[in-house]
Amino acid sequence: MKKLVEKWAGYITPKTMSRIATAFYILTLAPMLIIAQYNFPSADDYATGDTCRYAWMASHSFWQVLKQAAAMAWDNYFHWIGSFTSEVLVAVHPGIFGERWYFLTTWIMIGMISLSTVYLLKNIFVKIFKADKYMANIVIMLMLFVSVQCQGRAGRVEAYYWYCGAVCYIFLHSLSLLFYGTLIRAAYDKGKKRTLDVAAASALGFGVGGG
Repeated sequence: MKKLVEKWAGYITPKTMSRIATAFYILTLAPMLIIAQYNFPSADDYATGDTCRYAWMASHSFWQVLKQAAAMAWDNYFHWIGSFTSEVLVAVHPGIFGERWYFLTTWIMIGMISLSTVYLLKNIFVKIFKADKYMANIVIMLMLFVSVQCQGRAGRVEAYYWYCGAVCYIFLHSLSLLFYGTLIRAAYDKGKKRTLDVAAASALGFGVGGG
């Protein structure tokens, strides 16, 4: 019995547990991603994306779509609301290219919150506290599970299925996590890496500030 326990204990390593935690988190996302195929635009999606939709239908040019989004952001910044990043983002939602693409809203928002949380926390745990990367990943996956799954029903709907609302909060929150994570890297990296980190943090900070 003792040998059997010792044999199985050899398989229960931080690396193995990290892989199990990652697989568990991904599996919990499966139902959310599957039902995303039934998602469709609603409410402000139509009002904010109409000019970009018309531009796409008239030209099928992504640059024309971006031009319309920038024009809307410019007008709203000076005449209505003091933000510009979010104004561009809300105008360019997947549904403007056809409602069948609106399911990407869920993939984008879950992808952003997952990647940005991993990026920030890994920099905190590994770079600052010198933690084992596999143990850090186990904690990160558990924190992600709580962040994504343990919200109210209305919270999950607006955070991952309604683009116009989600992009102003989940997406920009995720950008801020990337911003802070990059600042941490800039503090610990040296040479060219630090220069690149500072440049990336400057771009991210500008984007977050415009939200």
